[in-house]
Amino acid sequence: MDFENRISQIKITVNFANEKNLQIGLLTFLGQFKIGDAVTDEEEARKYLLTNGTAIMFPYVRSLVSMITALDKGDVTVLPTFNFSSGFQEE
Repeated sequence: MDFENRISQIKITVNFANEKNLQIGLLTFLGQFKIGDAVTDEEEARKYLLTNGTAIMFPYVRSLVSMITALDKGDVTVLPTFNFSSGFQEE
């Protein structure tokens, strides 16, 4: 994250495997985000981007994995959903 220039990147890397269909893969997805001027605290921006940025990107990752595995066989690999707002909360 470059808070001074108000930009950030999030990279999601997913390993997926469907042993029954001999499908194994690695997908890396990079998203770029602009930090709004209303956000004035750098740590708050990090938490917001981590939670919301990944939540925005993950449906695209799921879709890509399904499309890639559908090209091989009719048995498509579908990644499970994930609740990012509860998954990244500090305990």
